[in-house]
Amino acid sequence: MTEQKLSKDELFMLLVNQLSSSAWIQLGKIPDPMSGKVERNLEAASLTIDIIDAMADKSKGNLDKESEQFLSATLSQLKMNYLDEKKKPDPPKDEKSDKKETAGNDKPEKEETKEE
Repeated sequence: MTEQKLSKDELFMLLVNQLSSSAWIQLGKIPDPMSGKVERNLEAASLTIDIIDAMADKSKGNLDKESEQFLSATLSQLKMNYLDEKKKPDPPKDEKSDKKETAGNDKPEKEETKEE
């Protein structure tokens, strides 16, 4: 087999794609392939989006049209989704907080039962 080398534009697009995949995971939009869990980390997502934004800034005028459009569209989608996620309340951090909420919901039912 002959090994095909990727062009610099293809390598750049691959890098942007890998970073954006990380951002989608950090935004909680897709499951983490390692754990299979959907978890949101907006601080990490913000940093990843900022890295992609810096790459776009630094590479301006040095990319072919296709790469530039891909980068621009990717950044736009990530930024819109970040803002959307930022508006949402934080999900429970662990199972303990889920149990506390459930325990809290059980108390009124038990009290009602005692009154009857």
